[in-house]
Order: sequence, then C-alpha cells, then structure tokens
Amino acid sequence: LALVTLLRARDRGLPLPAAAVLLSPWTDLTASGVSVQTNRKRDPMLPAHRIEEAARMYAGNAELDDPDVSPLFANLLGLPALAIHVGSTEVLLDDSHRLADRAREHGVDVDLTTWHRMPHVFPMFADFIPEGRRAIDAIAAFVAARLEAAMQ
Repeated sequence: LALVTLLRARDRGLPLPAAAVLLSPWTDLTASGVSVQTNRKRDPMLPAHRIEEAARMYAGNAELDDPDVSPLFANLLGLPALAIHVGSTEVLLDDSHRLADRAREHGVDVDLTTWHRMPHVFPMFADFIPEGRRAIDAIAAFVAARLEAAMQ
C-alpha cells in the first residue's frame, strides 16, 4: 500500500516524501517469486498455500500483474529513497529483492536489508527480539539521513 501510494502521488504530481520504509512488502501478487516456493515450509507467519486466495481477496477483479495491485511491475522512476527490511525465511523474500533491483534500475536509492531467519514484519516484535530493535534503529538512521539531506 505504501508503494502504490507513492506511485499514485508521483503520477498526480503531488510532493513526495524524502524517503519511504517498506517492511516485508508484498509487491507481486502473482506470486512469481521463487521464495514463495523455497520458503514455503520456512515462513512461520505467512502460509504460502494461502497467497493466491489472499491476492484475489485484495485485488478483486483487477489483474494481479496490474501495477496498482503489484507495484513490482510499475515504472518506479522518480520515487524517493527506499529502505526495505525483510526476513530471510519469508515467502515474500523475493518480492523485496526484486523490488530493490527494479527500483535501482529506475535510479531509486535503495537500502535493502535481509535479516537472517526473521519472520514477516519482525520489527513489530522489537520488545521481544533484539533484531527487531536493531531494525528500528537502522530505519531511524535511514530516515534521519534522508531528511537531513532533503533539508539542505
């Protein structure tokens, strides 16, 4: 949702933020990423066998490869810097890696961090796991640096 919001704001000529943070983003509702299969039994949060059903519930009648549904397939030119955090065991791992690659191809500054054996959106568990706290600290540093650069 955050990525599609950025794309729509850009397309409407609205001002964009200096940066955006994406946590375990689901960017390809076609589920064409290899990690949907390779992490099928490793992801403790997202059941791979439900991805197609969830995608259809979200997309309604829209095509799953429509960039408004799957922003991986969008033109990413002109987006602000992106910080992407994802766990290595997620079925959505490839969504993050392929998004980072495509964004870089479009000239977007991308800071991608893959966290070893962390679950989907693990920073929300910062009170319980140290990696969550470290991720939040890294996000804060990323945002602070981009804001400082934008202010100059």
